[in-house]
Amino acid sequence: ASMKFELGSFDIKTAFLRGKADSTNPLAMEPPPELRKLLGLKEEEVCLLLGNAYGRVDAPLLFYKELSKQLLQLGFERHPLEPCVFLLRTGSKLNGILGMHVDDGLCGGDQHFKAKIDELEKTLPFGSRKARSFTFTGIQLEQMPDFSIRASQQEYVSQIPHIDIGRPRRLQPGSEVTYQELTKLRGLIGSLQYASTHTRPDMAAKLGEIQTQVTRATVQTLLDANRVLREAQEKSQVYIHYHALSPKDLTFVSFGDASFASSKNLNSHQGALVCATHTDLHKNVEAPISPLSWVSKKIPRVVRSTLSAEAYSMSKSVDTLGWIRSLWGCIHSPSFPWQDPSASYRTLNRALIITDCKSLYDLVT
Repeated sequence: ASMKFELGSFDIKTAFLRGKADSTNPLAMEPPPELRKLLGLKEEEVCLLLGNAYGRVDAPLLFYKELSKQLLQLGFERHPLEPCVFLLRTGSKLNGILGMHVDDGLCGGDQHFKAKIDELEKTLPFGSRKARSFTFTGIQLEQMPDFSIRASQQEYVSQIPHIDIGRPRRLQPGSEVTYQELTKLRGLIGSLQYASTHTRPDMAAKLGEIQTQVTRATVQTLLDANRVLREAQEKSQVYIHYHALSPKDLTFVSFGDASFASSKNLNSHQGALVCATHTDLHKNVEAPISPLSWVSKKIPRVVRSTLSAEAYSMSKSVDTLGWIRSLWGCIHSPSFPWQDPSASYRTLNRALIITDCKSLYDLVT
């Protein structure tokens, strides 16, 4: 979005048959009777699998190695911190970026980049190729005329089924769940977690509360899970908007917050949100933000005060902020010294860390 590249996607046909067998890790194959007869093999003899076959547990890895080899030959370079992201440069100029999820690719670039993708299609044929508006791994992506991008899971969330709870069970909210009900609860949590992780930060806190109850789930937990799903479906049109901010004006901001000893139990919870934003935010004026990473969960240790909980949450958000800044720096600067964070962060626009805890602010400053 920032580079004003056209958003595109593709998937590679019969990807798991494209990988090459590893000569250092030979795989024996028990031949079927007709093949054994044709080759005149003895009972104790087996075949060596030279090509590929469906069912190999290392098929995704073999395909990744073949894909990496093809991309590197085309002039791409692998992101040093994220091996499934590949960059194409001409000198210091970024021509395009490509992210792979098994055999599905998500990319954007200039005409030189598109020409390289055309070359890749000749060696690894595509099943489909789309641009601007499509669904990628269950996420609906749409690029606006100004090159900003919207990501939503409206259709996915709308199709998640509720847990069927009969009236007799609803009248006993304190009863323990059966094995079948627990299985359904885990399935619902998993479905909601996928949406919460990618496009629905608004669900994260409520879903986190349900997840902490799984080991001692009751009928009330099932009712609460259905309520969270119902609220998610009522607001299924919610989407994440990635603004087309100029790279020279783009920086990152982290928000950290915490609750000490919640009303239902003694657990403390943390929340962290990291966004891309305009450097204008430094001046304390209104600026657009693009949510990139978020988390809402129980603090995995005992904290003894609100200040302690806030400090723990801030530590988590700063950690994520640093990681995202490093990912960004490697993309936009070929010489980015990611091995030395204290030096590398100084080459980027100054980031912001925001808290509503005055005592934490006073201690840090």
